[in-house]
Amino acid sequence: MLFMDFSRACEQLEGTSGRLEMIDIISRYLPDLTLDELPVFVRFVMGRIFPDWSSKKLGIGPNLLYEAIGYVAGIKKEQVVEKINLTGDAGRAVEELLSIKSQTTFFHEDLDLVRVYTELIAIADMEGKKSQREKLLAVRRLLGNAHPLEGRYLARIMLEELRIGVGEGSVRDAIARAFLVDSAHVEHAMQALNDAGEVARLAKLGPGALQ
Repeated sequence: MLFMDFSRACEQLEGTSGRLEMIDIISRYLPDLTLDELPVFVRFVMGRIFPDWSSKKLGIGPNLLYEAIGYVAGIKKEQVVEKINLTGDAGRAVEELLSIKSQTTFFHEDLDLVRVYTELIAIADMEGKKSQREKLLAVRRLLGNAHPLEGRYLARIMLEELRIGVGEGSVRDAIARAFLVDSAHVEHAMQALNDAGEVARLAKLGPGALQ
């Protein structure tokens, strides 16, 4: 799955406040995802990068992200902060700034959902004296290849502020609907594993995998 397709799914979800509609939207995406993509999609759509049981942190603060955005957009970090203050939403601000950049940029390397996840894991694993510089360069690369809509959700995911209102209950019911399994079995697995992404992957393997 391309990260653009994930971003479009988020845009659909952000445009609705109805829980049943959210379940329907998510459940339509899940069956076509690979076993590698499923855990990432589910965690991301809930605004998370890592499983709930994990203590791993991305280690990217707002200042680092704003500096990366400024570099990619060709403006000062202070201008990025001003834009975010005006919109009240870092994701929307990034989208608008990347829209301006896209008018003069002709090449994008398509971002893949799993690749984005892999790069975020690599960022989280960066340690040592030069880690902040390395994280900054990695975030620049991601944002530099992001289309405006992708930038909206990529920035929000990195800040853990997705803002599309998808909760565990909606994800549970979407998994049950997508893979024709009992929602009670999905609920039990989510409680046992503390990772909705892994539960989605198991559900794709069949009802027996959840037990």
